[in-house]
Amino acid sequence: MSNYAVRRVLVAISVVAASLGVSTAMATPASATSSMCRAYLHDKGYRVGPKVDHWCTDASRFHSGEEMRYKRGRCIHELRRIEVRSGHARKACTLAQR
Repeated sequence: MSNYAVRRVLVAISVVAASLGVSTAMATPASATSSMCRAYLHDKGYRVGPKVDHWCTDASRFHSGEEMRYKRGRCIHELRRIEVRSGHARKACTLAQR
């Protein structure tokens, strides 16, 4: 990822965190990754509402192995249902699990 792209993601995360009234300094690991998911989708022009928030957060919950693959697949499926493009859904859900 280029420095420019990293900066854009960080700015988007800050904007989302500020709009949610969440302190980025106090974010938990799960909220940090779900924030990346939401910020990515926001940066791609999607409305980040309760459904996006739910699926980004669900995918970011701590899990491993098969459950991790299931959560990622479910996140992608549900984002696709609300008309997020396939590639964007895959990237967002992957970011949620970092």
